[in-house]
Amino acid sequence: MRRLLRIVMFLVLLLNLLGCTRNEGFSAQEEITDGQTKGEQVVQALEKYHVDKGRYPEYLQDLIPNYLEEVPMTLAKKEFKYEGSQSDTFYLSFPVTKKKDVGSGTICTYIKRLEGWDCSQSFEKE
Repeated sequence: MRRLLRIVMFLVLLLNLLGCTRNEGFSAQEEITDGQTKGEQVVQALEKYHVDKGRYPEYLQDLIPNYLEEVPMTLAKKEFKYEGSQSDTFYLSFPVTKKKDVGSGTICTYIKRLEGWDCSQSFEKE
């Protein structure tokens, strides 16, 4: 029994060291940097679509295949959320899953009118 316990503890330690457990292989800052980098690719595709069509797409999937090969996922395998509007603007966001590092409910949003990212806590339900 004692040997089995040691084996289990060793396997858990090994999985943690290899980053195989959920969200353990990266920090919140790495998650944010990766999300913003991938998000910038989406922003560029949205802008090219806007130049060609005179409007932003209704859905991110509308960018495939002419503007993106695929819509990227975040480091934590989360999808980007997109909201276009009739007023020539859009919002693109992703949740930060490392809650203990940055606080619960942190969302990074690209705001078109500001042409930049804002990462802050949201009070909306996820």
